[in-house]
Amino acid sequence: MSGDCLECGQKTQWDSELGSHVCTACGTLTNSAQTTLVSHGDSYETSSGHESPFVWDLGNPTLKSIRNKDGRALSGQGKEVRLRQNMFSTYAFITSLCNRLSCPGLASRAQALFGQAMSKGQFRWGRKAKLTAGASVSIAARESRKSVSLRDISVLLDEPLTSLTKTYNEVVKLFGFDLEISDPTVHLTTLHAHLTRVISDSETFELSKSLASVVRSLQPRLSCVIRTAESLAALVTRSGKVSHLATAPTACAIFLLALEGEARSPLPNCGLLAQVLGSRFDVKQGVVMDRYRVIYGIVDEWIKQVPWLQPSTQPRTRASSSRSKVTTRGAVAKGLNDVVQFQEEIWQKSLCGMEKISLNLDPIDEGDGTGDDGMTLAASHEDGDDDDFGSVTSASASVAITTSAMTKRKNAVSSRETSVELTSRPIKKRKTRHDRSVESASQFLLNPTKLKKATDDNQLLSHFLSSDTSSLSHTFVRSPTRLQLLCAVRSGGSDAIADEELFEEGELEDVFRAEEEVNLLVQLVDWDEVLEEKRLNKALRVSGNRSTESKLEGSQVDPIPPRATGRINMDAFKRMMDPASDLVGCGGVDEEGTVGDSTDGDAEGDCYQWFLDLPTVTLKAGSRFPITVSQKCPHATQGLDAQLEGIEEEEDWRPMSPDHGGTGLGLHDSTDYYDL
Repeated sequence: MSGDCLECGQKTQWDSELGSHVCTACGTLTNSAQTTLVSHGDSYETSSGHESPFVWDLGNPTLKSIRNKDGRALSGQGKEVRLRQNMFSTYAFITSLCNRLSCPGLASRAQALFGQAMSKGQFRWGRKAKLTAGASVSIAARESRKSVSLRDISVLLDEPLTSLTKTYNEVVKLFGFDLEISDPTVHLTTLHAHLTRVISDSETFELSKSLASVVRSLQPRLSCVIRTAESLAALVTRSGKVSHLATAPTACAIFLLALEGEARSPLPNCGLLAQVLGSRFDVKQGVVMDRYRVIYGIVDEWIKQVPWLQPSTQPRTRASSSRSKVTTRGAVAKGLNDVVQFQEEIWQKSLCGMEKISLNLDPIDEGDGTGDDGMTLAASHEDGDDDDFGSVTSASASVAITTSAMTKRKNAVSSRETSVELTSRPIKKRKTRHDRSVESASQFLLNPTKLKKATDDNQLLSHFLSSDTSSLSHTFVRSPTRLQLLCAVRSGGSDAIADEELFEEGELEDVFRAEEEVNLLVQLVDWDEVLEEKRLNKALRVSGNRSTESKLEGSQVDPIPPRATGRINMDAFKRMMDPASDLVGCGGVDEEGTVGDSTDGDAEGDCYQWFLDLPTVTLKAGSRFPITVSQKCPHATQGLDAQLEGIEEEEDWRPMSPDHGGTGLGLHDSTDYYDL
């Protein structure tokens, strides 16, 4: 599409190498940025059968002559250019969406509806524009009586069905369209309420007893019936066999099948119930039953695709020439829920296998539009032609771009006037949000004496700790302790609470056992050692008290001799432990190692007699001292061993001593260690 040159007014010609229109007279480039879209040059067939380019030339995209408060704008950064790029991207998105729905002929109509909706509804670019594109495709499909449901479009858009339905209603109300409903699910809520009234007053509607009892048994499960009916309606509509027919009889037939699927058996007097449901929409019984036969025929074909379901029609043999026990209606009623679930899984897998359709839109300044999502600029329609939707020219006219000011600029004066016109609109300033630390510091500087507001966490903690524990039994697994409750009442913390306050009167004494209970446990468990230790401790305390009293009175009391020392000759023990002394010549042991009679009759000088008396000492575990035995006294050692054989040593188990000498036994060279 050629235009006029802005410099000389002559015709321009497109040059693909330069990426711009070039004036044939002066050689001026219309698009100095020399940028083109990837989809430039693509074409599609319109309703009139002619091929038209997908992207229309909408004038010079440069804004090098427009000034703003930040300086001169660069080429391609103006709002008009970004608006045009967003429009082209959305048009390509609508084309891809129609191809995915197997309705490529709806693209031109949906694009025209989208442009008019963005112009008239002042919608912003972003998620709202994406939903508007989906609603435009749905409107175009319903005008052409195509079997395209909003549920399929919502899955392809990756948006909730409720949001798409809301946008669809907004666009339909915006244009004032009176479209025929193509989705049977809109009648299911009405049928649900009507059936509830029929169950409560079955005599008025003249239902048979068998039918009334079956329907009344299904009343608690009507929510499951509605979900099954919605899924079945989407599958049947997608098949295209009943999409060109009226939706009210189709909804009644689908509701009947959903009731039979929940009951898993055919309904008795189904024609009577079809008449009752059809009376809500002034539909005859025959029309509802015709749709019923068509739909259960479709379900019967789907049953053959489910591996674990048995088809209703089986080839007869000579042996089984009788009639089949399972009818078609019975097979459909039993396998309806499985068929619906199986077909939905196939549909979801087919959609997941497709490549996601992406829509990338450039954000436009917030102050440039008056939409409701705070993201982008809405288009403005100039021609005012809202009725002509059938041609591509009307779609291009609906693109809200103010290109007249750009194409009719002749000099810099008109450019500056356009700049003033574009920038004269007041820009809404966004509310600035400061950091919390900065905000708290500023509030402190403004009013230092003002107390800081308590945070919600502290208030919640104070509420939990100060409230009655009986009302918080459902909140805590364990009730608060006495320490937590006292900390909540007092502000000093746990340090300001004494230990006595943590126990009630008599609570701590109940923890300890009574004297009678202790004595009983000692007798039952045979705690003799405990009693012995208790007796010794008591004796030590008594002796300590006596020594203290004697000191106060000034009397000298001999200390209590250590236990078991009275049975040992301490003088002989000291001589034996003296390293300078030797057992040789000590009463009967000579240098040859023979033992003779002692010349001295005194027992203290007889070493051999002392060794014979040594075994009479009671060995007690807990004392450890080395006994040095000379190698020149073998007879004394043998006598000692003979006397020690009959002594029972009482000691606790202890591990082996560490290896001091490297022998692995933990013993010294000439010293034996005994536990006494």
